[in-house]
Amino acid sequence: MSSAPLKARLPSYEEAAALVGAYAARLVGIDRKTEQVDLGSALGRVLAQDICADRDQPPFTRSTRDGFACRAHEASAHKFLKLAGLSAPEASLPGLCPKARPGRS
Repeated sequence: MSSAPLKARLPSYEEAAALVGAYAARLVGIDRKTEQVDLGSALGRVLAQDICADRDQPPFTRSTRDGFACRAHEASAHKFLKLAGLSAPEASLPGLCPKARPGRS
């Protein structure tokens, strides 16, 4: 097994739009039945209509995602980076990729 990184080509906007359009066109004639099921049975199903929460959860300002920090030139090289645990001063060394938690420095 080779350790060389794969070089996948992203489709152009026009190619991606054509793929999505072709897939959506296949969905037009599908009979969409709806039924009411318990929440525990809803895994893998799609909502028939939008739902809205009546309040924010959690009820305070927060970021919605954790992530990983890396240097742009290291990420652009398409090489593996070593995970360095949580964000910390020593994790900012070259070649390391620390987990970044929102609201933390």
